[in-house]
Amino acid sequence: MPRSSWNGMFEVGLLAMPVKLYRATREADYAFNQVDSKDGGRIRYRKFCESCGREVPFEEIGKAVFVGDEVVVFTDEDLESLPQADKIIRITQFVTTGVVDLRTFGTAYNINPDDAGFRAYTLLRQQMKDEGKVGIAQFSMSGKDTLALVYPYGKTLVLQRVCWPSEVTEPDFKILRTDVQVTDTERQLARQLLDTMTAPWEPENFHSEWGEARQKIIEARLAGEPAPEPSPATVQTAPIDIGAVLTASIAAEKAKQKEKAS
Repeated sequence: MPRSSWNGMFEVGLLAMPVKLYRATREADYAFNQVDSKDGGRIRYRKFCESCGREVPFEEIGKAVFVGDEVVVFTDEDLESLPQADKIIRITQFVTTGVVDLRTFGTAYNINPDDAGFRAYTLLRQQMKDEGKVGIAQFSMSGKDTLALVYPYGKTLVLQRVCWPSEVTEPDFKILRTDVQVTDTERQLARQLLDTMTAPWEPENFHSEWGEARQKIIEARLAGEPAPEPSPATVQTAPIDIGAVLTASIAAEKAKQKEKAS
């Protein structure tokens, strides 16, 4: 079993379970090392301070944000205060398959044609959209062979990089070899929970708590004020009675939606 990339809790409503994340893909290593062409010695980079010219050891390198002419240095306490200790994957809502913009799945590029290619570009985009087709492309980017999807989006064509088959890993988890039984009642409650939490996909309603906390620290430093107190981390445990937790989750979600509507 490979080493996990992350471990914490996976939460849907009040239903929670401990999980680990394993990479579903691996990057093909085609990179070159930089060496001295005379003797093959490895090239190393040393870090210097541009203000005083001093070489700075790793333990003295800090983190900062430049705001105009101001330098906002983040202390270890500032970094620890950012919301990173809450190790919970929360599903906050469900949406229908296919409504999420594919461009948000990974590295995507808008394809922009030159003037001479307007007609061909428009014809291809319209036909792909009408027939529900997605193109499979192969090209070289940054010195590497790249596999990609090309699909219409609005009035443009979008290219999205995808993994090579050799970069996709197959999971070998215990759950795949275990016959897990769930009751009809539990399935009905799970269906009700998903129905209750299903809503239109509106990405503008989601925001980065980490990014907002970082911005508050920057604003406090610029104003000469102390950094805001961090929010306490949430602790969640796995349920014992799944049916009871699902029932409570449905009630809590309905109450939340009623509060939003009022």
